[in-house]
Amino acid sequence: MTNKKIMLPVFVAVFALMFVAIAPNVIAESGDNSYDYDKKAHKGHKTVMVEGFVGSIAVPDMSEVEDKKAVYEELKSRVTVKLSDAAVVAENAGLAITKGKMAKVVNENGEKFVVWKLIEKNKDSNSETVTKTIFVVDAADVTNTSIVTKEYDHSMKNERHSGKDYKNTLSDPQEIESKIAKIEQKINDGTLSSEQAESKVQFLYLLRQLQSAISEGNDVQVDSIREQLQELRNQMIDLKKFRQ
Repeated sequence: MTNKKIMLPVFVAVFALMFVAIAPNVIAESGDNSYDYDKKAHKGHKTVMVEGFVGSIAVPDMSEVEDKKAVYEELKSRVTVKLSDAAVVAENAGLAITKGKMAKVVNENGEKFVVWKLIEKNKDSNSETVTKTIFVVDAADVTNTSIVTKEYDHSMKNERHSGKDYKNTLSDPQEIESKIAKIEQKINDGTLSSEQAESKVQFLYLLRQLQSAISEGNDVQVDSIREQLQELRNQMIDLKKFRQ
């Protein structure tokens, strides 16, 4: 059995973790009118079940709350743990983290909490099985952690993403260079909000790393970076809808 860690070089991962935007959608309830959009755009934000976990920042039932934005802002204001701190805890636990973002988890009692969700992936090149380790860190208590492990068949990936695949548009070096130029222009225009600018900076950095990985023929790294770009793109779409 041959296992490969699906990860970026350490300096790339650290840079990416530094610039993850905290979008309000990560703690929004599905069905909130302010965040209604098609399921395809929302699929990247599934709530993870963590049995026995009780966090410091509980997400209330939003079904009858009128000013949802105010509630989400209040929840965000209670976050005291930095993503970089959560990443250090995960790495001290022996994990090679490649992704990190603020998220919402739910326990077996249906209680939901705001956390930092950090991910490590390992791929068995023989069976095409990918093991995803999700390291959860309480957003207000860095000592309160939990781990969830999932496995899935990576060989079925192309079938699950049949049709218009966004990642396929990130194969042409000229198209990637064109995207980089457009993003640089938007950043330099100075018209973006701080959250939007942070997301654009991270997207730009990952695009440049994708260029290098493609030129080097590193398929594993290319796949990992494309997945991160897809997830970040979904976050940027959510942030844009929140601003409208």
